[in-house]
Amino acid sequence: MLLWPGSRPELPLPAGTGPDLYRLAHPTYPGKTVGWLSVSPYWEWDLEGPWWKRSWGSPRVVGDLSIDYTEDTRLIYPDDPEVWTFVSSAWPLEPDDLAMLKVGTFFWHDTTFRAELVDPNVESETWSDHWYVP
Repeated sequence: MLLWPGSRPELPLPAGTGPDLYRLAHPTYPGKTVGWLSVSPYWEWDLEGPWWKRSWGSPRVVGDLSIDYTEDTRLIYPDDPEVWTFVSSAWPLEPDDLAMLKVGTFFWHDTTFRAELVDPNVESETWSDHWYVP
C-alpha cells in the first residue's frame, strides 16, 4: 500500500503570470536575436512529512522552458561543446529565474542573455511562429 497524500487543490496562476515568449540577445551580438525562449509556468508542490504521513507543502510557481536558437550554437558558446547540438529542451525554471526574466535577463550555460518579452497582442505572428514548450 502506497501512502500518498490526497489530490492537490487546483490553484489559478497569479495575476500577470502565464505563458511567455522572450527574444534572446547574446552579449557578443547585442542587436541580434540569437534565439527564442518559451516559458510555461505552473504550480509545483513539495511533499512534506515522514513517509507514512505525507502531505503537500506550500506550492511555488516554476516554469518549463524551451530555447530555439536562430544562430549557430558554436558561435554563442565557443567554449562549451556540450551545448553545440542543443536545439531546445524542457527544463524547470525556479522562482528566482522567473524573477530575472521579468527584469530582462536570462542566465544559461554561464552566459547572461538579454531577454525581451514578446507581447502576443502586438506580435501575434512572431508569437505563433516561435512559442513552444513540450
